[in-house]
Amino acid sequence: MLDFGAFIVKLLNSALRDPRSFIILMFLSEDGQANVTFTENFKNYKFLEILTLPLAISTEDVIRCDITSRYLTIKQKNNDLQTQLTQLQNMIKLKLPGLMGKK
Repeated sequence: MLDFGAFIVKLLNSALRDPRSFIILMFLSEDGQANVTFTENFKNYKFLEILTLPLAISTEDVIRCDITSRYLTIKQKNNDLQTQLTQLQNMIKLKLPGLMGKK
């Protein structure tokens, strides 16, 4: 069975690694529909269409929800890193008080 997500990631990585062997085209229509086509230049003489993905414009609510969830994820990661930094600073102050400069 094919893991579609892994296939897309592998295809994109291959296209980024060897841009002369792959062509990625996006066809946009006026009604908001689009197609992304992945084509491989196979041995420099034959073009092999690997995948075509139909795309559509998302609603504002879907976009807003996606942006909000991404923002909250990044904010949580930032808070976690800030907590780790504070803990590390406190540990350094405790173990090596002369190392940390005074603010």
